[in-house]
Amino acid sequence: KMSGATLWHGSPPPLSAAPKRGRPLNRLREQAVSAVVLGNSSIGEVFTPDFLCEWILERSGIVQAFLDGATIIDPTCGDGAFLRALVRIARKTKKIRGPDLARLTGVELSKMNLDNFRFKFRKEFPELPFQSVNTIRADFFDWQDPQRFDIFVGNPPWLNFADLPQNYKPRI
Repeated sequence: KMSGATLWHGSPPPLSAAPKRGRPLNRLREQAVSAVVLGNSSIGEVFTPDFLCEWILERSGIVQAFLDGATIIDPTCGDGAFLRALVRIARKTKKIRGPDLARLTGVELSKMNLDNFRFKFRKEFPELPFQSVNTIRADFFDWQDPQRFDIFVGNPPWLNFADLPQNYKPRI
């Protein structure tokens, strides 16, 4: 489904290069621990803090690629942190409209997470036509869509294969 984008040339930038913005790295650890506790541990659900999403998107060139017309998918979008951060950053440079949002796709297994994404998007960007954002409730491994995407971005579930539910293993 990916048409050929590279996030980094060479090694990814070190986390220590992330802007602090008054938040020490132990804050990241606290947020990650909270996400693990609050997430669905049976499928490795972990939410990425907004500031880290912004840092990844800016450092990887994904924001500029989006501004240049790239189609982007987050195949495990959770509450939409990466897609919301992308819109947040991009609209500082360009007026974002419906056709721009139509180039973003979020796929999420959990109805609750997808509803939370939609709620947060509408709350943060009330002036944007949310219906243009493609939000699909599905398991990405089972999702059948002929569309190709320029860039995949997101935070996939973090779980050892051995720890997956038995009925899930054959699909991977």
